[in-house]
Amino acid sequence: MIRTTVTFPLEAHVQWRHEALESGLTFSDYIYQNMMARKHKPADSLDEKLKKKFALFDEIGHSGERVDLGTALRKDRNRDET
Repeated sequence: MIRTTVTFPLEAHVQWRHEALESGLTFSDYIYQNMMARKHKPADSLDEKLKKKFALFDEIGHSGERVDLGTALRKDRNRDET
């Protein structure tokens, strides 16, 4: 193994050090195990990422009143003519 220096935000360092102690691991082993677990985690496909990002829009889109877009556009277009 190679020893190196990495800079972490103080809050992350404190949290990870605490988690390492609770796990009975050294800080180095804790970081290494978590990095290796993350490396081997299957990446989400682009479709899965988009589904996660747009889930809120899907929920909102199905929660409101149904509107006929063509009728609504014609009504808006014609409102100034009458």
